[in-house]
Amino acid sequence: LECLIASDDEICEAGDLDLIQHMNVDMLKLTRLLNEEVQK
Repeated sequence: LECLIASDDEICEAGDLDLIQHMNVDMLKLTRLLNEEVQK
């Protein structure tokens, strides 16, 4: 949402990259937790 409001595209892209990286990390944690639960 901040991206749409911001007028500077560079700032927008940098924010998106950070968000995507954080999402990827969260997904990795979730998949690891799920795998551990399945293996039990």
